[in-house]
Amino acid sequence: MHKMNGFVPFCALPEVEVFTETLEENAMVQYKDRQAMVVLKGVEDNFEELTAIDSILYGAGEFVLHDSIVNYGVMGVELVATLGTGLEFVDPLQVYLPKRNAKVNMANPGAF
Repeated sequence: MHKMNGFVPFCALPEVEVFTETLEENAMVQYKDRQAMVVLKGVEDNFEELTAIDSILYGAGEFVLHDSIVNYGVMGVELVATLGTGLEFVDPLQVYLPKRNAKVNMANPGAF
């Protein structure tokens, strides 16, 4: 087992069958004229091995993170209702992230 700084990485333990990293970030999304604050969760390609995500998806869709052209996202049912996207939407979903360590201008809080 490979040790880093004297510690065995969690993912290298024999008791750990699947390990995947995630990243969460606060963001604002906009679809047409509707906006919502969300928590984006970025996951690795092996995320399906850790969860049964396909079993909780609504409709005939499948869980796809990316293809050779674009990265995809999966919205929860509440966000779909809030934005009014429907299950099969073609207009782009705009995602806005605040700059790290930036101060919010209360006179213009929408200026990311």
